[in-house]
Amino acid sequence: MNFLSKPKVFGYLVAIFATGMLAGAVWGYTSRKEKSLTPPKADEMAIHMAARLRDQLHLTESQYKQIEPILQETAAEVCSAQRECRVRVREMIVSSNRRITAFLTPSQISALEALQKRTDDDFRRHESRRGKRPPEPNN
Repeated sequence: MNFLSKPKVFGYLVAIFATGMLAGAVWGYTSRKEKSLTPPKADEMAIHMAARLRDQLHLTESQYKQIEPILQETAAEVCSAQRECRVRVREMIVSSNRRITAFLTPSQISALEALQKRTDDDFRRHESRRGKRPPEPNN
């Protein structure tokens, strides 16, 4: 019979623990990064707003049914404002990059253009996940 010594068992346990810790860290980092870049959808926002008001104001079912459409409309307006803000911020960055190029070398300009392309691709990918068709960049 082949018994494991205490140091071997301890080594295996440490390896299992370290592997789990590494996997958890990678999963946590990637899922948190993704979630932090994605604002809530309108329906999620409306549900959150309604739950908060229901709990803190002790709304009756009748009151809840009356204000629910208002909260859904407000959430849709907030999402629209967020979308408009993202587009506006992108336009400001593109404008800034155009002004910056006057002070850059040709290789730096190429690097800046590549960076802007990656940013645009990320923006489009982000919007496509939310089911929206983002505007094409007008450089």
